Amino acid sequence: MKPQLLIQTKILNPLPIKQLLAWLHQQGSQLKFVWENPSKDYLLLGCGQIIQISPQKAVSFADLNTLLNQGRHQIVNLDAKTAAHLKVVGGFPFLTTVVPNSYWQNLHNGRLWIPQIIIEQTPSQTSLTAIGSDFTALKVQLQTITQQLTAITPLAAQSYNLSNFKELAVSAYQQRLQAVLKLIAENKLQKVVLGRFATAQIPPAISEAIWLQLRQSQPQVYHVLLQDHTTAFLSATPERLLAINHQQLQTAAVAGSIRRGTTPSQDKQLQQQLLHDTKNLKEHAFVSNWLQQALQQLHLQVEVSAQTQILTTATIQHLYTPIQARGNMDVASILAKLHPTPALGGIPKSSALNWLQESESEAREMFGAPIGYLAADGQGEFAVGIRSALLTPLQLRLFAGSGIVAGSQINTETQETAKKFQAILSAFQTPKE
Repeated sequence: MKPQLLIQTKILNPLPIKQLLAWLHQQGSQLKFVWENPSKDYLLLGCGQIIQISPQKAVSFADLNTLLNQGRHQIVNLDAKTAAHLKVVGGFPFLTTVVPNSYWQNLHNGRLWIPQIIIEQTPSQTSLTAIGSDFTALKVQLQTITQQLTAITPLAAQSYNLSNFKELAVSAYQQRLQAVLKLIAENKLQKVVLGRFATAQIPPAISEAIWLQLRQSQPQVYHVLLQDHTTAFLSATPERLLAINHQQLQTAAVAGSIRRGTTPSQDKQLQQQLLHDTKNLKEHAFVSNWLQQALQQLHLQVEVSAQTQILTTATIQHLYTPIQARGNMDVASILAKLHPTPALGGIPKSSALNWLQESESEAREMFGAPIGYLAADGQGEFAVGIRSALLTPLQLRLFAGSGIVAGSQINTETQETAKKFQAILSAFQTPKE
């Protein structure tokens, strides 16, 4: 029989984010999760685990419901108010049938868990939640953490020096790209999102300090940290997979991109070029149409924005179409249906994924996979783990991908993926060429 648990929440005034990250850093090797949305009006920190999926098991979308059901069953004082604070957090593997890469350690299969300590911050308040088996101990723990949070020295953002940056197997990537174009010309595939990898050496680093630096260098995107001991996954991603609030779903097609300009007027010129580029518009339409059809197949009422917009990040600009849906929501089923969208996999989905698994230079693991949270009251949000890196002792590993469709050019796609590496590299000091 599973032990009975209690949940307690304490409400505080908002705290400086650097103090929250300093406290998290002081918790040592515990499982950690940090999530902030692009508008910076919601921050979620998770520390430790009270219920989890074993790191030896590949995480599945069904495990979301498994963990929440365990939490609902074991927490005896869970009511409608506290259910909003009970969170499953973590990320999934891009594919579950992959050969383990040793540098991913316990993140190889994705990680999904209910934290023992959950801190949530909005502009108006900070909520501190603890889960445990003893009411008095929980009360003492909440008081202790409150004192620690208010007294701790803020953590400074840090831009570490990188060395020996290498884009791996560029010629092999270009050969795969040529092979994809041949398959597209033969009508065996319509689109494949081809990825490539890079590495750099890094001195001993504090992952929370890198997260803070990413927050500064890459505004208006999701900022994510998922860490197990000395292995950390970091992402500054512009791409939302889904957000659910009161049976309303929001997602978006994000596909087709162009570089940033050096001036606002050049930015606008490039945006107009992107909005009229046949190759990028075709790629974007693949994703937008696919998402609409996938949600309709789940018997949801779907609304697609009539006008394609521009989503601008610090280093790149994307075609962007918001999509909304209403109906009976089961987040696990929706994730299973949507991931990976054609923005990360391809069309036809199964054929593209089979080709990627057989041909890409290494398994993506959590690169490009859903990462986020789901609360026991049914509210949640998941982003796509692009513009991301894996931090291990003394090494940073990066991933970038681009959508290959008819008309894609090898040199253009190589340059585009190199530009996408810059989203993460912007948080570091790199040697001048």
